[in-house]
Amino acid sequence: MDRVIPKPTVKRLNLYAREVQRMIDVGQQKVSSSDLGNRVGVKSNQVRKDLAYLARDEVAGDHGRAGIGYDCERLVVGIEKLVGAQKRWSLALVGVGNIGRALLSYASFDEEGYPIAAAFDANEKMVGKRIGRWEVQPMTQLSRTIKARRIPIGILAVPREAAQGLADQLCAVGVVGLLNFAPMQLTVPPHVIVANIDLTITLKQLSMDIALKSGSGRSSHRRRKERS
Repeated sequence: MDRVIPKPTVKRLNLYAREVQRMIDVGQQKVSSSDLGNRVGVKSNQVRKDLAYLARDEVAGDHGRAGIGYDCERLVVGIEKLVGAQKRWSLALVGVGNIGRALLSYASFDEEGYPIAAAFDANEKMVGKRIGRWEVQPMTQLSRTIKARRIPIGILAVPREAAQGLADQLCAVGVVGLLNFAPMQLTVPPHVIVANIDLTITLKQLSMDIALKSGSGRSSHRRRKERS
């Protein structure tokens, strides 16, 4: 039976899978909910609640027993089946500036099943250059390449003013997911999913959280000092 898993839960499940894979790599076979929670900063009862989705999933089987813990190998397989991570999703990178080049050098894309299949740029000085194993293609080849290789996900690492037009072009040739680094909200068809990565907004949120926590700490210190 189909069911909707909340986005925060999906995010945590992916964190669990990555952490458990690291345990497997060093030979660990079992993990408890408290150990897993400590490693990713989540309370153990939340871990158990999230992993309950696996227990109800026919492909995952019966995960976790009290006092025994979860089998690491089965846990990773179960999570990957549940969130669709066992499938490889090829990517098209549009924009090979500073962010784009950093993404091309990010080895974890391949390791996690998200290989970059093609890279494009509008700058004639970049076209034809090799960056790692990729040869940068011109924008004129964008539609043809994505159609031919059936690439489902596009990464937009382009200036704000170019983002919407390129998003339209990607959606028109069959892309169903966009990872958007441009600082703007894109308008896309209903069947296309957009994930926005706005580094400035993230930094502002981080600085606000630091300020709030620091202010709270100072207030608590003042209250303790006043009571003493």
